[in-house]
Amino acid sequence: MEEIKDRMELVLPIGFMHNDTWYRNFELLPVDEAVERVIHNDTLRRNHPQLWIKQVVAGLLNNIEGESIGWEARDSNFKKIPPIVNRIPLPDAGYILVAGHRNEFGDIIEDVEQKCIKCGKGFKTDLNISRAEVEFADQPIEEFPVDLEDGFIRKSEGGKDKLGFEDVPFNRYTFRVPTIGDGIKHERFFSQADRITFNMKIIQECLLKVEAVDGDNVSLELEKKYREMYGSQLFSKLRGKDRTKIRKVFGELPSIEMKYEEICSNCGEDTPVVLDPSYFFPVG
Repeated sequence: MEEIKDRMELVLPIGFMHNDTWYRNFELLPVDEAVERVIHNDTLRRNHPQLWIKQVVAGLLNNIEGESIGWEARDSNFKKIPPIVNRIPLPDAGYILVAGHRNEFGDIIEDVEQKCIKCGKGFKTDLNISRAEVEFADQPIEEFPVDLEDGFIRKSEGGKDKLGFEDVPFNRYTFRVPTIGDGIKHERFFSQADRITFNMKIIQECLLKVEAVDGDNVSLELEKKYREMYGSQLFSKLRGKDRTKIRKVFGELPSIEMKYEEICSNCGEDTPVVLDPSYFFPVG
């Protein structure tokens, strides 16, 4: 881990490969009126939260690896956003929001109400963005495997047509990193009350390979036509412990940690405080 203050305006935690180049170095633009209107568009944020993220990220970015983004988005009133924005990993999008706020308003967000997990009481504190930790990938992450305990098994009983892989435990799933484009595609499933459904749709979208693995040896790979045929069943038929493991690995992708420990002014104990994006980019 390293502090975000060292590299916030320079490097994305994950980045992505494009034209044989690892796209991760970026520059920011000042927040102008056009970007501010998008940031504080509560209707857009409430009804289309993933589109809101895409527009804000596009408006904040001057460029990635020298490829211009922000001016085209701003000049078109966000009707024309360079397609490359869809390639930005979702964890990196949150990082760009933090970097954009810090670039415009500095490290401190004053008098933010928090709730102590120790005593249960509310207290106000100044949030310090520079205390948030960030993990950076040390090489491009084009795919990553998750080894499951049981995996997906097509049972042979029940008179099913034989497909040649009955009773085989497909216990390794390989994924790519989720992107802003994935978030847009599955935005209709996004809900504060049911985040698991949205997350699993994104995870399903990122599935690249399904394999049966014995030790270090791959004994069988599920053909693409069968991956498409089974679709969501490759996840819904998994045991809960395997689905949890998949979500955990996705949650451990390099990113900014949007919370840190602070002392509660009521009980004097350390408690997590949250860098919620709703605190960013004040209007007054």
